[in-house]
Amino acid sequence: MAIPTLSLNPFADERTCATCSGKGLVTQTQNCSVCGGSGTITDTRDCPNCENGIMEVDDIELETQRMFETEGNFPGCISFNAGRLCFGGSLNEPNRIYMSRAPDSVSGEYRYTDFTPGANPADSIVIEKNDMHGSRVQWIAANRFFLAATERATWSDDGAVPTPSTFNLNIVEYAGSNNLQPRGTKEIMVYTGRGGTTLRALVWNQGTQGSGFIDLDISDQAAHLFSSGISEVAVSDFPFPVLWIVTNNGELISCTINVSGGVKAFARHITDGKVESVAVTPQKTGDIIFIVVNRGSDENPMRAIEHIIVRDLVNDDFSDSHYVDAGEKRLFTEPTDTILELERFEGKEIAIFADGAIEPPVIVSNGNVKLQGKFKNIHLGLPIKSVFSHSNKQIPANGTSLGKKRRIEKVTLKLHKSLGGSVGTTEDEASELLHQRLGSYVLGSAPDPFTGEIDVTVSGNIDTKGDLIVTHNEPVPFTMLALVERVAILEV
Repeated sequence: MAIPTLSLNPFADERTCATCSGKGLVTQTQNCSVCGGSGTITDTRDCPNCENGIMEVDDIELETQRMFETEGNFPGCISFNAGRLCFGGSLNEPNRIYMSRAPDSVSGEYRYTDFTPGANPADSIVIEKNDMHGSRVQWIAANRFFLAATERATWSDDGAVPTPSTFNLNIVEYAGSNNLQPRGTKEIMVYTGRGGTTLRALVWNQGTQGSGFIDLDISDQAAHLFSSGISEVAVSDFPFPVLWIVTNNGELISCTINVSGGVKAFARHITDGKVESVAVTPQKTGDIIFIVVNRGSDENPMRAIEHIIVRDLVNDDFSDSHYVDAGEKRLFTEPTDTILELERFEGKEIAIFADGAIEPPVIVSNGNVKLQGKFKNIHLGLPIKSVFSHSNKQIPANGTSLGKKRRIEKVTLKLHKSLGGSVGTTEDEASELLHQRLGSYVLGSAPDPFTGEIDVTVSGNIDTKGDLIVTHNEPVPFTMLALVERVAILEV
């Protein structure tokens, strides 16, 4: 007669006998594979009825792995919370979240592979939430609070230390998410909305009437940037928070965000190729953004790993500025006017910043270029064209200026360590800003960057739009701190 053994599912109280297929509540009592005796499993998993027998259930950790490796049970999302490993969103259990046992209180050892159920505070936690639509858990994350999202809603706990008897989740908003892992900044948790074409944020709100998370759509005024869908999101926190988003059509988009300061500014970083991935690594002087760019074609890809460094605009050495795309820095012991081994730029026009001066653009031929002078410190790469345009605005003018014709007459720009640039109502009608050398100048030396205010007379059209565009395509810094317009409103 075969000895009945019980198959273990460590996440349910009801177990099934492998011999008779009977069901029963056998959470703690199991059969020994050697003597057939039954008893309570101890921490060492030894059978209490014989010396050498090990319980048929074997090791909880192996059963945990089997549980998550079987078809339909692979976790859809993963995170850590309070020293626990968290799984959730499997196909068979789309609304269930598992948390491993808490770290050992004596040794401090993590128990990420131990999902032993129980009622003790350190035991594993199993919670199943249904947001009334039966949608799957898309992601879980911990950022001060434990957060989760399904296809229909976002959830948050109360911030307390999780235990089997106290842990719970409450709905923040019926907004919904896709399955991209969220990214947290100092203030918010950013995630991609359901459908993958919006960018949303969970923002902690501390008010006099209470506190809690607010779920916001932060891409509502930039929806056109994400119409192709969002494929990846990364966050750089230092020296200031910036979101880096890769879209399905290969564009890189950044969003400088400061919720408490009311700052939210999007920018498209257009390049000669398709951006496929983005990641951020922290450094002492500032985060570095790494991107994978395909600068070939879909048929003949030519991928490169490139990085973006957020410059220190206050303390950086202007003569060592690097404002080119896919660029490189060449240092020579002796001045030279010939740059070799530029085959990757073959046939393309590149921008050059050499020894603190802007050189005319040149086209790479036979893998090399010839400069007008000889230099030692050379920055070269594809030119970057920056374009700034403000959103439509309404100006108080005996009520609103909506529908009234207007004309921009003059603009004042406050700049910091800048060269180049132009401003106008259109790119074709733009006036150059810093085309002259200001201050003292020695013939043949590089011009100094400009810091201060500059007034520009704009020849704008009389219309109801009031468009204004600031452009810059030189390989040098152009930092605009403020922009003030003088606008004439026609009261007719």
